[in-house]
Amino acid sequence: MKKFTLNGLVGGFFTAHLLTTAVTGLFWTPYDPLKLGFASLLHRSVTRSRRKH
Repeated sequence: MKKFTLNGLVGGFFTAHLLTTAVTGLFWTPYDPLKLGFASLLHRSVTRSRRKH
């Protein structure tokens, strides 16, 4: 098994963080380039939960 170095761990963590930020950025922008409508769905669910209480 390959021994993990500090440099590899930091680089791997940074790369994973960068990828997750990019993926969540695609889904959570108001622009919504993929036209999935997540922002409107989220807004609708938030307003519904506020009305119930």
